[in-house]
Amino acid sequence: MAGKIVLIVGLSLAAIGLLAAGPAHAQTQDAVRTNEKVISDQINHLRSLPDDLRTRTTKQLAIYIRQWPATNKINLAYRHR
Repeated sequence: MAGKIVLIVGLSLAAIGLLAAGPAHAQTQDAVRTNEKVISDQINHLRSLPDDLRTRTTKQLAIYIRQWPATNKINLAYRHR
């Protein structure tokens, strides 16, 4: 169980790092959709993380999402209504 959580967290953090590497406005539409999908999947799995890890992951997701253009935020919000 702990190994699975570590794997999920590691993949989540790696994905956030890769996504944050380039500006969102320079990405193609497919890359933007892929980023939204990755973030959406991470949001869906937040409750399965331990409390301390969930808070760190939530903060990292929030920081990354704040950098997005409004259109992308609206699309993500629409998925999680």
